[in-house]
Amino acid sequence: MTTLFVPRISQVKFSPPLSETDIYHPVQTVVADVNFTSLKEQVYEKALSIVRSIEKIPSLRIEEKILSFLTNDRYCHPETKIDGSHRNSFLNKLQLAINRDQPINLILSLFPCKGCHPLRTFASQGSEVYLSEIAALLRLYELASGIGILYSPGASITILSNGIRYSDVFCEPETK
Repeated sequence: MTTLFVPRISQVKFSPPLSETDIYHPVQTVVADVNFTSLKEQVYEKALSIVRSIEKIPSLRIEEKILSFLTNDRYCHPETKIDGSHRNSFLNKLQLAINRDQPINLILSLFPCKGCHPLRTFASQGSEVYLSEIAALLRLYELASGIGILYSPGASITILSNGIRYSDVFCEPETK
């Protein structure tokens, strides 16, 4: 299996750092129904639109198209763009999966939008779904959909449940 490690997604930093003695303003929450089918259709259409723009460049090989999709400004913050020294490494890993006709296996070191900070949630009952989690799942669905449009074996996305345990694999310092 070929694995493509994805750079850190979130770098949440507060200056000055938050403390337990800080006073927070109460936030009112609203309970509402959401049509997930409609949201999935919308993000699929967005992925399709980006893929169509990439496919207009006929000289790109399939691994270059996938990397171009993954590094599109919609998905990749300019500060986390893959630099030239790592580009070939990513292309080689993509090509290996393509040669084996395997799904592209993406591994994230943590769940997107779940920074380790005191403002993680304003949940009162412990069972609420956070908008950031819904948005992150939709974005991951969008990424997998776009890769699937470009490459029929598609993509597999693995989220490590305890990113701190694996921080050394991702060259990230442990935080408390």
